[in-house]
Amino acid sequence: MADELATQISALNELYSTPKWVDLNGLINCATTHLASSGLRPNFDCVGISLLGRGSYNTVYKLQFSDGTQLAASVSKSPSEKFNPSAKQSEIATMKFVRESGLFPDVPVPKIHAWDTTFSNLAGAPYVLMDIVPGVNLADTRGPEPRGLRGLDYLGDEQQVKVVKALAVLQASLSRPLPSHLTKIGSIAPVEVQGNPQFSVRPFVTSRACLGGPFNSMQDVWRAKLEYEALYTVEQRASLDNSSPPEPACTPETFAELYQQLSSLIDHLKIPPKYSRLVLHHPDLALRNVLFDPDTLKITGVIDWAGAQILPLVLTALYPDDLLSAYDRPFTHPDVPKNPYPDCWRCIPFDWTHPPPESYPAAFIGPDMPADFRPLVGALVRRVTLRARFAAYFDEEMRKRKYSDSSLATLFSDAQEYLRFNETLFRGWYGWMDHERWIKSSYERVQSSRKKGDI
Repeated sequence: MADELATQISALNELYSTPKWVDLNGLINCATTHLASSGLRPNFDCVGISLLGRGSYNTVYKLQFSDGTQLAASVSKSPSEKFNPSAKQSEIATMKFVRESGLFPDVPVPKIHAWDTTFSNLAGAPYVLMDIVPGVNLADTRGPEPRGLRGLDYLGDEQQVKVVKALAVLQASLSRPLPSHLTKIGSIAPVEVQGNPQFSVRPFVTSRACLGGPFNSMQDVWRAKLEYEALYTVEQRASLDNSSPPEPACTPETFAELYQQLSSLIDHLKIPPKYSRLVLHHPDLALRNVLFDPDTLKITGVIDWAGAQILPLVLTALYPDDLLSAYDRPFTHPDVPKNPYPDCWRCIPFDWTHPPPESYPAAFIGPDMPADFRPLVGALVRRVTLRARFAAYFDEEMRKRKYSDSSLATLFSDAQEYLRFNETLFRGWYGWMDHERWIKSSYERVQSSRKKGDI
């Protein structure tokens, strides 16, 4: 059995390019030690390790033990210089908060058994040991070629509606009113109150930095982010011994101009009271992070809580990735030249309408893509309607649960300007350059309105 386990580890290292500092034998040792120390049948061995999933920042392994125990081990892929332990600790705290607080009984989250957010353990990297979530990942479903549809687009109409409604209900579940001790903008963290473990809102952390706080308003968050970017950029640019040349388009003068315009826009983007209530936000409720019962299509698990925060409702009005679309996928839309800002937003979908077949390119650029665009364009057109249904289902569920005193039917459309501004800021100065035209146009529009006395 030891030889078989060694073969599995060797294959994982070779096939999936395990980072050189990660020791899978050490990971198994950590998991075995934890189970033994927890009093759960100490006399057993790990008999198998396999890949459960891979994301941008973590790899998840399935560990099987001789007594039948199975665990999921999520291991960070980031090197130590790019890893933010505070962000990982907040992610763990958020999962425990959702599972243990009693506020979210219909949001299934795996139980966490142990973790280590350092690089000094036997695994050589931060890891989290948790239960394996039952269910299937619908993002992996894919039809036979040449249709090329996958995930939600591949499902039938009735199944699509069930999945979209389940995701909308899930988002509404997370949008419930929070108790009074969680009414600040920031990240969840564990605290001790008279010896009892509880949860609180602590400084606002991202994968890269801590912005301070917790904050009373998004204006305060945005100013903190602007200040962070100014300090970070000056530190990068002012080092004359930097081996990589600065981005030519972002001269110090351009940076200063955009910084001032963004700063001016902060006070203009005050969130209306209707949308300012604070809620728990999972930033990526895509099919890749939500598991379903294959027969009923009910949600069985929600994973990957990295970046979860307490935010105003309006900044949580994001459609799942599976409902988004971009103007250049599967090919550049013929109406794009008429659009003065064809910027690619991560948070805002492009509303496809069916272009004439004669405008279709002859074939995809990618080697595994089909030449027939009709199924894919049809899927994008269908997403427009599915987004409308998602927003309607969310509003219906919020009113049903009495989480809102007024209709939220237009929340997702009303949120777009706030989401654009927030995305621009949080992408850093690279994002500022990508959306330079939008920043300048927004600034000019505000200035024009002020001169007319509209604001």
